[in-house]
Amino acid sequence: MGVQIPSNMPHPEHSRDVAVKAESGWAGDGEPTFENEEQELVRRAILAAQAQAAADPLIMSLKLQDINSRAAAARKAGDTPRALGIWLALFAKARAGNLTHPEMHTVHGNASGAALDLELWDLALEHARRGRSLAEASLRRNGKASDAYIRSFAREGRALLGLGRSREAVTAFEAGLRADPLDPGLRAGLQSAQQRLAEEALAGGGQVLKALTYPEPKQRIAYHPASAPLHRIKTDDMLPLRLLTPFQAENDHAIKDTVNYVTVQTDIRMPRRHIKLLEDSYCLSRLQAGVRSAVEAISAGGERDVRVIDLAAGAGVLAATALAAGARHVTAVERWLYLALTAKEILDANGFHEDRVRVVYKRPTDLQLVKDVPVCANLILAPLLLDEGLLSSGLIPSVQHVLSTLATADALVLPASATVWVQAVEVATGRVAGLNMQAADARRWAPAYLAEGRRGEAGAAVRALSRPREAWHFDLAAPPTHTAAQTLDLEFEGPGRWNAVRFWFDLRLHGDATLSTGPDAAAAGLRCLGPGLQYLQGAIEVLQGDTHPLLATHNTVRMRFDVEDAAYAATARRDAAFPPRHLAMLADGGKYEAYARALRRAAARLAARDGEVHALDAGTGAGALAILAAKVGATSVVAVDLHEPLADLARQTVAANCVSDRVSVVHRDIACLQRGRDVRALGVNLVVADLFDAGLLGDGVQYLLDMARKRVMQPGAITVPAAATVYCIGIEACIASAGGFDVSLINKYRWDDAPQNIRLSDFPHRVLTRPAKAAEFFFDGEKRGRVRDTMLKLEVVAPGNMNAIVYWFDLHLDDVETLSNAPPGVLDKAGSESVQPTEPRSGEDQPPSDFEPAPTFQGRRPGWIYGTAKMGTGYYRERDSVATTEERDDGGAASSSQAADPAESRACAEAAPKDAAADPEASAAEPPHYWGQAMQTLDFCVAVRPGKTVSVVVRREPSRLNFALRQGVGEEVARPPWKEQWGGGASVENPHVQRVHYCELLVRDFLMRVKSRRFPPIEEDMRMVLAHCGSLILDTAALQQVYHELVVLEKINQTPEFSPGATLEAITRPALELG
Repeated sequence: MGVQIPSNMPHPEHSRDVAVKAESGWAGDGEPTFENEEQELVRRAILAAQAQAAADPLIMSLKLQDINSRAAAARKAGDTPRALGIWLALFAKARAGNLTHPEMHTVHGNASGAALDLELWDLALEHARRGRSLAEASLRRNGKASDAYIRSFAREGRALLGLGRSREAVTAFEAGLRADPLDPGLRAGLQSAQQRLAEEALAGGGQVLKALTYPEPKQRIAYHPASAPLHRIKTDDMLPLRLLTPFQAENDHAIKDTVNYVTVQTDIRMPRRHIKLLEDSYCLSRLQAGVRSAVEAISAGGERDVRVIDLAAGAGVLAATALAAGARHVTAVERWLYLALTAKEILDANGFHEDRVRVVYKRPTDLQLVKDVPVCANLILAPLLLDEGLLSSGLIPSVQHVLSTLATADALVLPASATVWVQAVEVATGRVAGLNMQAADARRWAPAYLAEGRRGEAGAAVRALSRPREAWHFDLAAPPTHTAAQTLDLEFEGPGRWNAVRFWFDLRLHGDATLSTGPDAAAAGLRCLGPGLQYLQGAIEVLQGDTHPLLATHNTVRMRFDVEDAAYAATARRDAAFPPRHLAMLADGGKYEAYARALRRAAARLAARDGEVHALDAGTGAGALAILAAKVGATSVVAVDLHEPLADLARQTVAANCVSDRVSVVHRDIACLQRGRDVRALGVNLVVADLFDAGLLGDGVQYLLDMARKRVMQPGAITVPAAATVYCIGIEACIASAGGFDVSLINKYRWDDAPQNIRLSDFPHRVLTRPAKAAEFFFDGEKRGRVRDTMLKLEVVAPGNMNAIVYWFDLHLDDVETLSNAPPGVLDKAGSESVQPTEPRSGEDQPPSDFEPAPTFQGRRPGWIYGTAKMGTGYYRERDSVATTEERDDGGAASSSQAADPAESRACAEAAPKDAAADPEASAAEPPHYWGQAMQTLDFCVAVRPGKTVSVVVRREPSRLNFALRQGVGEEVARPPWKEQWGGGASVENPHVQRVHYCELLVRDFLMRVKSRRFPPIEEDMRMVLAHCGSLILDTAALQQVYHELVVLEKINQTPEFSPGATLEAITRPALELG
């Protein structure tokens, strides 16, 4: 370090040394440890300078600002130890005389900077934090001290790095960048801290120890007394030993509004989810086999009637199965209102009337003998009370209540038993288009568990690391009344980062009838259930042959899996506001590679035209597109996102990819950007955006890009993507029967006035028409698509009842590259085999006139659809579907200019994405993209037959396309009860509509509380409800989604400014696959 100690500086005696340290605050637990003699000399020089200044009456008689000036002059002259000593004397004088100054934050900042120069890290940290607190107070008073406030974060981060506390340094730099996202020192500091953290992880350091405390393995579960004040109940461990009753939750002033809101929101979501069960023949057939077997076993003697209680009737199919098998009477209990109404309607439609079946709308735990159940039952059905978490929908409390009060002593329970299996897995984000996006893995967290579900090729990889182990076996004829905790030794079969536990259960229904929700069953066709996935508190590095203990715990209404005393290589960020959809987006590597190629071409054109490339990543999310723009040659990039958790993640990924010198992350609404504040004063000449949902427009991309064009874009700026073309087909989406019973009445719950996001390949349907081009959109601002309604004529290829339109888009990044979310094989399904061949060329076969092969997108062609079908990848001729004669002819040729990769430092160089032209086969084999497709249910249903056409009106709206049949065509479809308007004023309004309106009023009241900032965060209420989900008989999946939506809504409304383009749906839309 080479610090020069002045020879004439006196060395104080030991007693004076201690006294001065006490006066300066540099003593006790805060005293630094010095590793070498040089640091000891520096310490003595500082203390001597402090003593000298304190003993000099001339200095001590000066004002505080004059003393600060003397210290600053000494530092400027290169005498940093003397300067720091004078500052310490100044602080001692201020404390002794109870003095202060409006600029005292500057003095602490100067002292922190001097301590950093001398590598006195703990002293620098102390004064950086003290200076920031004073600067923050000054900002509140008069808006001054903003520069000192920002610099304090950089000083704190540098000091923490010097102390080896890299993880805390990352947090400090991130906090500073939230206040000033354009500060180059903070961006460079975050990048250095991220690199230090990565180096520590590679060296096996930087691990965080988490010691967990758990209750004794056996403790009896009880309920809170009715008078218990719920606001004092703690749910930190989320496994309470004393549970809430539904009566308490619905009547306590602290959480009753939250519980009522969750209940109504779950009520309107459950019927559509239940349709998935009815369409799952794999699951339904096994459940029906178990019901028939149980009914036959009870009635085998011929002396007893079979009386059944179905604890979760759903649509009534299992109740109907029991009646058809010979049951005398069934009490069909349904906790959710609209499923109860549906069960009643379906049972009546199938000939089962009130003399044999009674439908009761109640929680299973509230049932009463005689009032609800006429006589004690000898068969209890509870398979539809199950979800991926087994216990979290109230299975055990419901069965316990019925067995103790409503059943005979020898009653059978179906399922008879359940065995829970666990497995260690790794769920990770790999390299995305050559980029390091590992920071996203720290966001893998959920308040409870996730349903692993059916993942397509675009889903994240869940990699098994250990063999499955049995965790528990539940005998439901004697359900547990106590908690249970046991340690399982997991043997690892390969290396990896263990960050999640996959669990599932095997059910023994009755006799030989069984059902498993494990990975093998999901692969065999199980659709409505699957393995559950619970994230750990972080990631643990494991090697082949390792054995790690897993603590499995349950409290009869919830299971949990943890690792005691774990050394985590990286800890998870527990943020319920983080949108999981962005993890699924990162799994779509093909999309980012296509964007990278398009950005390289755009950067080359702008560099040749303007000399520099200044880019804006609108809606950056995880920051991948901003990083790609920097790596392909952008001079500067501003990545903007409204949602704070996404902006924080983008800062981390930017630092991890070593582009902090060119990329700034701004937490702001795109429509509120300002030149000179958020972007450079001259604006940007390149905009890249991925603000698309399955229907293209649902995330407000048109409005946001228009506002960016008005506020920050230069004339002639390039937009990636440049345009999009939307295609559609007509389908029949309905279910007629399930398990041998007519369930068509449930189809009314399919209808919605908003588009639904689906994966058509996983969605039961029948394609009825050929694809047709529905609309074109141009994002570059140079051209406009049709603004009026368009009439399509869809050519019918199969008979059926058309009640829905499925649509998708081709996203034209530029004249060379396209992305499409077209469902696989949709052209084959629509009858593309009817094309005719033409004359061959000389000596070789020519493709049919309705198909031209093309390994990559070569620009838009009027009358043609680009995609992959039976004949391969290329252009398929579009059937004349647009009734109007207006057509657009782009005719633009693809640019052949390519820019060389920009120079990168050796430490930060990454593999450049391959160009599509260099590997056409890889482009043709691209897996499906994460968007899926959009489906709109029609207001009217029309019967169609082949050889005819059906007219569809396409209306452009700001955030969607609206499809409708021509007026007067078809029959009106049934709608959900809460979508039917009766009219006549509020006094005679539909009560189901009033329930939904009540939710809207609760949200308005909630937002008023948010803006007042006087109430605790909504997350406290949601954690309370989620911890007691099983005892309240709620649905965990719906509850977690509502939890996420309310937390995000709270965070958005705490943002200083946001535009109408900022919608809750754009942030909280669920992903189709696990990311």
